[in-house]
Amino acid sequence: DPFLTDSSEPTKASQSSSKRQKKKHYENFFNEQERNNNDGLKHKTATLMMYKSTTKEYFIRNKDSGGKFGTRLLCSNIEDYDNVLVNAVQELPNQWIGPSVGDIGDGDAPSYLCSNIPTIHQQHSKAYCLPFSLASTLFYCGFRLGSEAIVRIAEKVSGMLYDDAINQVRQTMRDIVPLIGRPTLFGKRPKSHSRKMRHMTWDDLFMKVTPYPTVVVPVLSNGTATHVFCVVDDLIFDSTTPLALKLCADSVKWLFREQPTEIYQVLRFDQKVSPKGIHIMERYQRQVTFHWDHPSCTGTKEGRQSDLVSGQFLCIM
Repeated sequence: DPFLTDSSEPTKASQSSSKRQKKKHYENFFNEQERNNNDGLKHKTATLMMYKSTTKEYFIRNKDSGGKFGTRLLCSNIEDYDNVLVNAVQELPNQWIGPSVGDIGDGDAPSYLCSNIPTIHQQHSKAYCLPFSLASTLFYCGFRLGSEAIVRIAEKVSGMLYDDAINQVRQTMRDIVPLIGRPTLFGKRPKSHSRKMRHMTWDDLFMKVTPYPTVVVPVLSNGTATHVFCVVDDLIFDSTTPLALKLCADSVKWLFREQPTEIYQVLRFDQKVSPKGIHIMERYQRQVTFHWDHPSCTGTKEGRQSDLVSGQFLCIM
C-alpha cells in the first residue's frame, strides 16, 4: 500500500510528499472510473469534490458536456456521492479530489483562430482561468507588476465561490493597477442611484474594440459558468491556449466546444482609482492595436477607421 508509512516521526516534507502521492492515487482511480463511464461509482457524473475543514462543508464541481469542470457549488446532499470520494476529501481536506482536470482546453486551437501573441500564463491542469487570463492580459498591456500580483492570488481565487473570487480580483486591481483599477460592470446591476443594468451582447464584445482589459464570464444554456476569459484590443486571452485567439465568434465557439453560450457578466477595467489622500495624475493612454484583419479595422494604413471604445488605434498587420 503506497499510503502506509513507518513509525518514525514524519517531516513536513515527507508529509507533503505523502499527501501528493495520495491525491495522485485518487486522481488515477477516478480517471479510470471515468474511462468506464463511472459504472463502479454511486455518482455517474465526473465530479471534483472538496471538504472545507474550517466550515465542515462539502463543495463540488461537475464536468459539463464540453469536458470542462464548472464553478464551485455547495454540495446539497453528500449521500449522492460515492463513499470513496467522500472519504478521500475527508482524508485530504481543503483540496479538490477527483479525476484530473488536464482535459480543460486540451488540443491546440485551429491556426486560423490564433494570433502571434503569446499567452504568458497558462493554467494547464489548474482551475486558474480567471486569474491567469487576466494576468496575461495585464502583462500584454504593460502592467507587469499587476500581472504578477494577480498570479500570486491565483490559488486563493480558484478555491473561492464566484462572487468572492470576483471581489478578490477587483480589490487586487484597485491596489496594484489603480490607473484602471475600477471596472465598468455589464450584466450586473451597478451600485448607483439609477440602478440601471448595463447590457453587453456578443456582437458588442466582438465589434466594439477597446484597449482596456475586459473579463468575460459566459454561461452555458443550463445557466452554469464553466470558464472565464479576457479581452483586449482584437484579442482573446484564454489561459488554456498558448497563443491569444482572435476576437471573434468562432474563437468562443471553439473554447466552448460549439456549445451555445450567453454573456453573464463583463468587467471592463477602464476607470482610475486614486488611493485615499493621493491623487493620481497619470492617465491610461494605451491605444488599441489590431493584430489581424478585424472587421473594425478598415481603410488604408494611413486612414484606418474603427468603431472603438477609445478614439486611438494602431494597425500592425
